[in-house]
Amino acid sequence: AARVGHIIASHPAAMSRPLHVLDIGGGVGYLGNHLAEKFGAQLSVQVLDIAESNVHKGLKTSQSRQLSNVNFVVADASTATLTSDISKPDIVVALHACGVLSDVALFHAAENCAAFCVCSCCFKKNGHLSVGGQSAASWLNLEEQTLTSLAAAAEFKDDDSHARQAMHSMSALRAEAVHRRWGQASAHVSDDQVPAVSINVEC
Repeated sequence: AARVGHIIASHPAAMSRPLHVLDIGGGVGYLGNHLAEKFGAQLSVQVLDIAESNVHKGLKTSQSRQLSNVNFVVADASTATLTSDISKPDIVVALHACGVLSDVALFHAAENCAAFCVCSCCFKKNGHLSVGGQSAASWLNLEEQTLTSLAAAAEFKDDDSHARQAMHSMSALRAEAVHRRWGQASAHVSDDQVPAVSINVEC
């Protein structure tokens, strides 16, 4: 929440309107509900999750806490579109975004020139998900086998040094993919609508 608070404080639209936060794979809404409660009228939060049971639980929690600035949507984040499932985000968040779900969240951020805070984990999971209609390997500009090997190395249990190197490499490739897609997306809007992309990677 502290990192999201920093993003909110530095967002150019923060003083003029509520910022729209998209929580990818938000589950039962632990993060989404917390952000909605902590930042109040500063935010409008939309939690997206593929599991209807999770969404139902998250909605019940938000109602019990009387949160009017958060809503929940049942949808597959890898195929969700702005027109049918989600609203255009100012900020994309994803907590414990397993494997390729991190890439899906980053794609939504880059596609909408939105700020983002994505916490990755479980690098080998969700390999079946598409990222903007392409494979995760294509999104990262890698051969499929290279991505498989790198993801496996990032989960080494008995070799912390090599695991950290692999995690850093994955994060760097993701940052490069965001930067690449951000440039493509920003070409379709005027310069005054596109904030500069600044990416901070921590492993």
